[in-house]
Amino acid sequence: MFSMFGTAQPQMMVFVLERKAFLREYLLGAYSVVSYFFAKFLIEIVVTLAQTLLGLVCCYFIMDLQSDFFQLWMALFLLGMVAQSQTTLIGCTTTTVKEAMEILPGAFVPQLLFAGFFIRISQIPFWLRWVQWVCGLKYSLNLALLVEFADDHSEEINDLLSDNSVDRDQGWFYVGMLFVLMAIFRVASVIALGLLAKA
Repeated sequence: MFSMFGTAQPQMMVFVLERKAFLREYLLGAYSVVSYFFAKFLIEIVVTLAQTLLGLVCCYFIMDLQSDFFQLWMALFLLGMVAQSQTTLIGCTTTTVKEAMEILPGAFVPQLLFAGFFIRISQIPFWLRWVQWVCGLKYSLNLALLVEFADDHSEEINDLLSDNSVDRDQGWFYVGMLFVLMAIFRVASVIALGLLAKA
């Protein structure tokens, strides 16, 4: 969860605060919306890699995790990038930090429910379970569970994976969906900021 909240919240606040400078420079023709987003995206990759690495180093050895360190790091990194993409969209569609902070829980708190943290997916009413598949936290948690329990095929672990709709053969699908969610939020952000800049 630190990868989601820790990387996303600062990104959203910075984006809202930098918007006036962006609009001024955009109107002066300094750069386009796409080049601005691309430059920010490259910086975010480096910062998110560092943030998730630091967080994982702190937790990995204390919690005595058994998973492959690099694979777990990449799952957390992808979660951080998806969360930043969501908050970038929130930052592009709100005008103040206060508005953005009010919307943020609506984007992230449901993910805690549908990721299987507090209740198992099997306990959520069937007609609501589809929401889990549009939550970046769910895919990242699935990857983390697959990496941590890759060599454990006990009945208890298989039940845990089954109750949370985790399929051992779908690891690459989960990675792909994190990239798809990131792309959807980024493209929506570019469109929203482009519309705002032209208004």
